[in-house]
Amino acid sequence: MMVGLLLAMAIAAPPAKGDARSVLRRSGCQTCHDSALSVEHTDALEQFDLKDPKWSDGMTDRQLPILLQRMGDRPKADLAVVRSFIDTELRTRRTKRASSPPPASSGTQ
Repeated sequence: MMVGLLLAMAIAAPPAKGDARSVLRRSGCQTCHDSALSVEHTDALEQFDLKDPKWSDGMTDRQLPILLQRMGDRPKADLAVVRSFIDTELRTRRTKRASSPPPASSGTQ
């Protein structure tokens, strides 16, 4: 059952990620967060690079919600797309962590 849920979430996630990426580009984030346009904003590109289809994979769970704060006064529909992506991404990450076996003990005896 868990595998089916993970598979369903994985299949649903890419369009949400792609939609959020499009919204962020339209919102002006690409000015600093797209290495195809500019490489001078190294601090911003270390956080995420919209050129990369896996742009959010390196972001922490704490960083993702900050996207909404940084978007400011954008149309409600755009905010909803990004909020939906963040919710889905965080839920997927929690599910993966919950289903992963704990790390093996590396202590010596």
